[in-house]
Amino acid sequence: MHFQDRGAYGRIVHLQPVKWVDDWPLVGINQDTQGTGEPVLTFQKPNVGKTYPFQVPQTSDEFDAPELGLQWQWQANPKDGWMSLSARPGWLRLNAAPWPAGATNHWLAPNFLLQKFRPGSSP
Repeated sequence: MHFQDRGAYGRIVHLQPVKWVDDWPLVGINQDTQGTGEPVLTFQKPNVGKTYPFQVPQTSDEFDAPELGLQWQWQANPKDGWMSLSARPGWLRLNAAPWPAGATNHWLAPNFLLQKFRPGSSP
């Protein structure tokens, strides 16, 4: 797995094939045959001895579970009090938080709730 920096979209996680060559990992594919791995957009699912169905994280904006779905992430480590799901079933309440000391822009504000990209979407 590796992260790709997509500017304003943040870091996107990629799962890449890895092959060991001369005791070194080659990530992606060896397109130029020089031993430099290049990331792939699609790749055949490896045989792990059993068939598993294709799954994607929840993509809806319904907030009917007791905690946030895996499609949501905070800009930084979350703190209690930033949000509530239990105040009103099916609703998300985001609470105001003070601007962090020394912050000059939104990049430094930790209490942003972000929705992750779903597979197949393009930023």
